[in-house]
Amino acid sequence: MPRYLLQGPERRRLIAALVDPLGVHARGFFTDPELEEGEVIGYRMRSLDGREAWVAHISDAGPIRVGRFKVNVPEIDFVATQSLLGPIFPDRVFLVDELGRIALASRRLESAVKDAFASGAHIVATVEDRPVEFVETLRRLAEVEMVSVTAADFDEVRERVLASLRPSTG
Repeated sequence: MPRYLLQGPERRRLIAALVDPLGVHARGFFTDPELEEGEVIGYRMRSLDGREAWVAHISDAGPIRVGRFKVNVPEIDFVATQSLLGPIFPDRVFLVDELGRIALASRRLESAVKDAFASGAHIVATVEDRPVEFVETLRRLAEVEMVSVTAADFDEVRERVLASLRPSTG
């Protein structure tokens, strides 16, 4: 059961590059920064099944603060948590972008990720380079491989990850 936690400057590009090859076998969500004049002003989440919402913004999203962002936990649950719920099939691959402090403001999402790891599902997740307690717990699991993704090794890492997932996704 392949399980990867991706770090490094090209981690988000790599996980996005897995969507098309995995097709219907993929389930999960992506977090996209929104820029204004080159500055991140917020984050939108979108699930592979079509849900989308603002989950954090510098001016208006929700009552919880993470850094300078106001976080809307119900929207995280609507998009991200829901994308991880449901039956786990042997050919299913969870793509999770990103297990960071904003997304993990949702205890329901944290619980859904724990359940996915406990289920034996195949998982590819991006993580922040800074330590996050929940991610550190996942990192210590024996079957989890930490992979740093750079521009220099992007193609090699992409092929290695896809090859490890192909036996289960056909």
